[in-house]
Amino acid sequence: MSKCKAIALAAMLALAAATPALAAKPLSLTPGGRTLAGPGQSALALNATATVYTDGAGSANTCATVANVGSSAVRLTMVGNTTTTLDVAVAASGALCQDSLERVDLTCLGPAACTAQWRVDNN
Repeated sequence: MSKCKAIALAAMLALAAATPALAAKPLSLTPGGRTLAGPGQSALALNATATVYTDGAGSANTCATVANVGSSAVRLTMVGNTTTTLDVAVAASGALCQDSLERVDLTCLGPAACTAQWRVDNN
């Protein structure tokens, strides 16, 4: 084998071995120092809604983070002294903050089932 072919073969083998390490890692939420709930993962049917956090006193000032790891859009809804929503596209993430939070909901907008990671933190 010529020296040039040996170098090319060695480079090709090195790149092939490194490919898994260079691949993009999936989105993943981790707990923080102010985390109240989660991180969790919810799988939702098309048009289904799941409540992922409830504050019975309705007095917490919180932020919720969602990472959409599925193949359909997900809506984050925070209900408290007002109601705020954020639609999170596929492979994206988003966060909302809410004073006097009562609950946090996730809704699958479609066109198919949804999977989302979520976390709720003190603001």
